[in-house]
Amino acid sequence: MRQRKITVSEVLSVLNNFQIIEVYNDDKPFPSYLLMGYAGERPLHILAAVNTENFEIHLVTVYIPDDSIWMDDYRRRK
Repeated sequence: MRQRKITVSEVLSVLNNFQIIEVYNDDKPFPSYLLMGYAGERPLHILAAVNTENFEIHLVTVYIPDDSIWMDDYRRRK
């Protein structure tokens, strides 16, 4: 996050209002979900793995979606 200049407050903002755009049920050790949301005007993607047995959410990575990979709404790949 530091290298990408993404703050904790931006991540928390997205986690308060996000949309699940991809589901990876076969990820190990836990299924993961690609979340999309906005921190102000800035779009962010968060990959989170969820351990439902212990009610834990693990943030795997956070990044700014690349226009060359994602459609205008950052919810669908090109």
